[in-house]
Amino acid sequence: MRALLGRHKRLSPFKLGVRVFSSRKQPLYEALDDLKAFEEDRVPPVDLPSYCNDFLTTREDRSRHLLLRKNIQETKEIVTVHVEMTAWDELLDPSEVELRKKRMENGDWNAEKEEYKEDRSFFFQVNVRKEGLSKYLLFDCVTFGEEFDVVRIAIADDHARAADSKLSESHTGKKNDSRPRGFDAGRLGDDIVENAAVYLLERGIDGELIHHIIDYRIRDEAKEYVQWLERVKSLAQM
Repeated sequence: MRALLGRHKRLSPFKLGVRVFSSRKQPLYEALDDLKAFEEDRVPPVDLPSYCNDFLTTREDRSRHLLLRKNIQETKEIVTVHVEMTAWDELLDPSEVELRKKRMENGDWNAEKEEYKEDRSFFFQVNVRKEGLSKYLLFDCVTFGEEFDVVRIAIADDHARAADSKLSESHTGKKNDSRPRGFDAGRLGDDIVENAAVYLLERGIDGELIHHIIDYRIRDEAKEYVQWLERVKSLAQM
C-alpha cells in the first residue's frame, strides 16, 4: 500500500511559461543566452533550506547522491535518506513543455497530472540505525506523486559488508557489489509493507520531506544546467 503524504506547495514546470523557438538563425552564444533565460524563468533560482523535518540535506559538488540525515533522541536512532540524482532527470526540453501545453489547451487536462506524476517518481533508500550498533534496517522505496511504496526491506551490517568487500577484492580485484540480505514487498506481503510505511512516516519520511527532495532535485539540476550553459557560451564567444 502506498503511504499518503501531506499536501505541500510544489514547483510545477508546466505553469512557469513556455518559450517558442524562432526559425531565424542566430549566433550560438545568443541561442545559449535564450535557453539560459528560459531555464531561469522556468525554475527561478532560490536558496533551499538546509533542514527539513530535522533532516540535514547535503550534497557534495559534482556528486550524484543527495543525503538527508537526522538523529532521533527519543528512540536513539539515526535515520538517513539516500537519493541518487540522475543527470538532467528533472529538466524538461522546451519543445516538450510546448507539446504538453498544447495537449492541455486541446482539452487533455490529464496531461499535466499524468506527466507531473511521472516526472516526480524516483527511488530512495532509508537507513534506520540504533546508536552504537553496526546492524541497521534498509528500506528501498519509490515515490508516486504524493505517495510512496516500500518495495524492499533488508538488514545491513557495516562490519560484514566491509569484510565481504575486502575478501572479494583480494580474490578478484573488484569490490563486492551484492546487496544486503533482504526481501521484496511481494514476498513480505501487504501487512508488513503497510506497517513499514507507517514506521517510516513516524520517523519523518512524509509529504513535506518528499516535496523538499523534489524541489532540491529540480532546482539543483536546473542550477547546474544554467552554469553549464554559461560555460559553453563563454567558450563559444572566444
